[in-house]
Amino acid sequence: IDLMARFYPWQRVQILALAPYHDFQRTEHGLPIHTQGIGDVSVLANYIVFDSGDSLRRSWRHTLTLGGGLKLPTGKHTLYNTEGELIHPNMQPGTGSTDFMISAAYTLRKGAWGLSTDGIARLNTANSDEYRFGNRLSGSAKIFYWNKIGPFTLLPNLGVFSDYAQPNRDKGETVDNTGGLVTLATSGLEVYTGRFSIGFTYQIPVYENLGDGAIDARNRWMATINYIF
Repeated sequence: IDLMARFYPWQRVQILALAPYHDFQRTEHGLPIHTQGIGDVSVLANYIVFDSGDSLRRSWRHTLTLGGGLKLPTGKHTLYNTEGELIHPNMQPGTGSTDFMISAAYTLRKGAWGLSTDGIARLNTANSDEYRFGNRLSGSAKIFYWNKIGPFTLLPNLGVFSDYAQPNRDKGETVDNTGGLVTLATSGLEVYTGRFSIGFTYQIPVYENLGDGAIDARNRWMATINYIF
C-alpha cells in the first residue's frame, strides 16, 4: 500500500513523496513466514521541460518531465524469525540502504488519443550488512483514449511494462536466483470527476527470466485513488 503526495512549489517543479507499507507472506519448507511494516520513503523532484498539453492552438500536444531523487532507509531491514535467524532480505520492509533515482516521462496527445511513456532507474548502495540489491531499470508505454461522459472523464489504456534488475550482492558475492527481466502486457482504466480520480490496472506476463529461471511471475493488479487539494 503506497501513500503518495505530489506538490508544485514552483510552476515547472513538482515534488513527489512516496511512503509504502508492506505486507509479505512466504512459505519455505512448509513453514509460513509473515512480515509487515513501513517501507523506505522515496522523495523525487521533477522538472517540467515543456508542456503544451493545455494548448488549444496545437493539434499535437507534448509534455516532457525529467527528475531525480532518493530512496531513504526508513523501513526496518533486520527482522528475525522465531528461531533468531535473519529473515530473507526480500521479506524485509526496508532495504537499509540509501538509493538514487533518475526518472523521465513523456506524453504525446492528438485529439482524444495519446501515448504515455515513462522510465525510472534506481542505483542502489549497500546497507550496513553489506547487502546490496541490484540496480533496477523499469519503464512503460501506454496508448490511451480520452472520453468524457457527463461529469466523468474516462481514460482507458493498453500498453506494456518492463522491469529489469541486476543480481543482488551479499558482501560482494552474487546472490543466486536474484535479478532478471520481466515484461508484462497491461490494460487499465482511469476515471476522473471533480477533484477525485480512481484507476485500475491489470498486468499479464508475456516474457520473463527472473532469478535464472527459478522465479515465475504471476498476473498483477493495482488500484489507485487520488484527491486534488
